[in-house]
Amino acid sequence: MQHAGSCHCGRIAFELETDAPITEGANPKTGQATIAVNVRCITGLDLTTRSVQRIDGASL
Repeated sequence: MQHAGSCHCGRIAFELETDAPITEGANPKTGQATIAVNVRCITGLDLTTRSVQRIDGASL
């Protein structure tokens, strides 16, 4: 699925093709590579149609 978005002011725009818009880094517990995108930056994405997985970042 193709997605497009931008930062809050619109100066930086991006496009990505993925099934699940997701920062790049590694899981601190497993070391597994991770890529993420703030879904609030995706144009036209209705957050009410997505399931939310809550994470307690303080416990990582």
